Amino acid sequence: MRNPRGFFGFMLLIVFALVPSIALCGSSAVRDLPDYYTADSTFVVIVYINPITNAEGLALTETLPSGWSIVSSDPPYSKYVASTNSYKWLAYGTPPISPFTVRYTVKVPPGTTGTYQITGLLHTSIDDVGVTGDSSISDHQSIESKELPFSYGWNLICLPLEPKTQFTAQGFLDLLNTYGAQAIEIDRWYNSTWQGHIDGYPFNNFTLEIGKGYFVKCTSSATVTISGIPVTGVSVSFLSGWNLIGIPCGSYNAEGVLEKIRSQSGDAIEIDRWYNSTWQGYFYGFPFNNFKVDSWRGYFIKSNKASTCEF
Repeated sequence: MRNPRGFFGFMLLIVFALVPSIALCGSSAVRDLPDYYTADSTFVVIVYINPITNAEGLALTETLPSGWSIVSSDPPYSKYVASTNSYKWLAYGTPPISPFTVRYTVKVPPGTTGTYQITGLLHTSIDDVGVTGDSSISDHQSIESKELPFSYGWNLICLPLEPKTQFTAQGFLDLLNTYGAQAIEIDRWYNSTWQGHIDGYPFNNFTLEIGKGYFVKCTSSATVTISGIPVTGVSVSFLSGWNLIGIPCGSYNAEGVLEKIRSQSGDAIEIDRWYNSTWQGYFYGFPFNNFKVDSWRGYFIKSNKASTCEF
């Protein structure tokens, strides 16, 4: 394996020169949820709406988990659909319709535990967009925090918890930089090659996934706290060749990971970690470098064929 190259910044500068600006002109709706809910209690949801220019009307639909209900809303909702437990807000006016917020209070049934989803759609006379931002919420007992150590240089990591809101590449760099890591680049192994996002640039702003590994370059050391829902199981797909993965659940050593993959019709033969700024590998069947697999590290695994493994 080789260290990821820092040539992405040069390529992005070339693209910037060719593409001076990018216009974002569609509607948007972004949901904000609290960190957790409490059973037999209420919490407030805010949806920030920015309609597309020239829209003459819009409808916001929010769908709640079964048994959950809205007890108050500002502005009031216009319609309730019992079959889907969905609430709808309507707005009309002379274009342009100014950005506004919908704020509603949700009642959670007694005895509720676990993680639930709230989904939404913004429909205007011109476009349709899904509501972004927060979509999942868990009871307080389900939220955990873990500390991830980042050192100067390259760090091979994975997400050890399922975050409330999915991280984009830029969002993850932003989080690291609030802790002083001075993170400048994050790379993923995509279609058997490197794809990198440089801090502050709009390109390759991919979404981080559970079960995937990522290289992060920092210019300062820092310990970063990540909060989220514990991962109890993850399905990892392998291609023939090298795969950059993470295993945020279970307890394994290097040999155990390869055996797990091979027991589910895979043919993994090597697992490598980035350790003390160099590669350290374990080869299946050999007694050397049978290291412990950490829930926050990323690992390269070489497989002779495609397969899927449930960890």
